[in-house]
Amino acid sequence: MLSDVLTVGLASGVVSLTLSRGSIFDPLRARLTGWRAELASCWLCLGLYVSGALTILSGSGGWLEWLASWAVSTLLAASVDRLAGT
Repeated sequence: MLSDVLTVGLASGVVSLTLSRGSIFDPLRARLTGWRAELASCWLCLGLYVSGALTILSGSGGWLEWLASWAVSTLLAASVDRLAGT
């Protein structure tokens, strides 16, 4: 269970940072408007949904595992974001 939470959390942190900060996704984010644009540029917001989707897809548990994986995702993304200085 703990390894599932850590795996999902790390994966969702990487995916949310890549989608929200990666230059390869700049054209996609430029086409979005309104709340979708805000969601696509916020790694914290995006991490919530990515960790939820990965928790469901991995079959690793319920809402408690989802919140724990989101916490791991947030810690990873915040650390990388701070180290990158963005």
